[in-house]
Amino acid sequence: MNDAKSYTTLLGKNYLSFLMSFGLLEKTKEVVILDDNNISFPISGPLYELEKNILHTWGRDLNYRPLKEIKSYLKLAPISFIIEGMQVQLGRSPWQNLREMLRKFPHIFADETPSTFFYQEEGHFNESYFVFTARLGEILFRFKNAPNLNLQTFIENCPFEIKSLFEKFQEGISQDRLFRFLCQAFFQRKISRNASEFELFHVFLCLLSPHYEVDKKSFENDLEGTFKESGGQMNLGVVQNMEFKGKKLWKINFNEQEPLVARDVYLSPGLFPRYQFKVATKRSMYTCVNLRWKFERLPVDYREIKKIVLTANHRMGAFGPYSEIRLLGNTLWAQVLVPYEVGAKVEFYKKSITDLLREDLGNIWGSWWEEPVEENLHMGDSLWPVVDRKSFSLGKVEFRLPKKISVKGVSESKKLFGLKNLHYLGSFGGEALGLLSTLMEIKDLRPYK
Repeated sequence: MNDAKSYTTLLGKNYLSFLMSFGLLEKTKEVVILDDNNISFPISGPLYELEKNILHTWGRDLNYRPLKEIKSYLKLAPISFIIEGMQVQLGRSPWQNLREMLRKFPHIFADETPSTFFYQEEGHFNESYFVFTARLGEILFRFKNAPNLNLQTFIENCPFEIKSLFEKFQEGISQDRLFRFLCQAFFQRKISRNASEFELFHVFLCLLSPHYEVDKKSFENDLEGTFKESGGQMNLGVVQNMEFKGKKLWKINFNEQEPLVARDVYLSPGLFPRYQFKVATKRSMYTCVNLRWKFERLPVDYREIKKIVLTANHRMGAFGPYSEIRLLGNTLWAQVLVPYEVGAKVEFYKKSITDLLREDLGNIWGSWWEEPVEENLHMGDSLWPVVDRKSFSLGKVEFRLPKKISVKGVSESKKLFGLKNLHYLGSFGGEALGLLSTLMEIKDLRPYK
């Protein structure tokens, strides 16, 4: 690496940062990805059918092999929602997901759909959904960007059977504010008391979609190969600190290697707490605590990972609005949402989280409980913004991109200041529709051609 050069720098190695780098490499060859992520935690959001098709189109149109072959890195990963003790299993085929929702929560389809649905042919319904999301993925990648995402693009390409079901869903979901609340928190990564028609249509597509788990190691290794072939460089050093000059992040210092002079800096979703940045906003937000418990035994011997998301009415908008649990063998991993406070330590939340998870486990296994033999807790690095809407009534809400949240640099004297060369994409920036909006923002880094 040439010390005399300044580099466009991406903080954090993940598949989203590689996607960012491909657009940036079309503008300059001095692009570096810093990989100092030493924390590994097996809970990350799934990939849905529409987003999978956007990535496939991305790879096919621009000849990026790992994206073109995205299916080879995916594994079907169903998930259970437990809502006020009622369990619904999602993440399988569209027809199976719809059938399960109609059995367990018929009211979210205005209680009029079950009898007509079961006359539909499973293969035809699945094909309609897959053809629709494949075509929509192509349209979004080739012709749309983040600011002009709109409901019309989705609806005008939607087959009749899916559109008619959505109309019932839109009517019925207003009767179950907890179900809608959880869907927006899980699928769109925000805590919201209301939803536009567009947001609900996106939720509906996610509910029908298979859930895919990405083989992150293989996928990211292959993306790294493509990144290097395109002229990009990796830096595996552990960041010691950062230096600022004026209102720019100027230099990144490492423990055991020469410093890196930064030109523009791009922050991948969920990495800001590890660096000298703070979120500057008056908006309320949630972050998460990640926990691992190891037991002598569990009531069920899980040979494959079991994924469960839990919520209840008394948790809506309160501490721990929902939690996600994964079980394998005798080990439990959990991610629990907690109010975001600058400087908060994991010890502040430990007792409340333990009590909440014991309640959650009661919904899974009844009265079973034993003390874990190993325990590990650490603060997570994602944010769920609280959307400023005052009531739970669906009403008439217009979809609009949320305001960008400012990320400030922190000097050695702990002073906050704005950074002109720091760019944040996703998670708590302009994100409105979860991973979909993040992908659209990243796609827009490409130079206009």
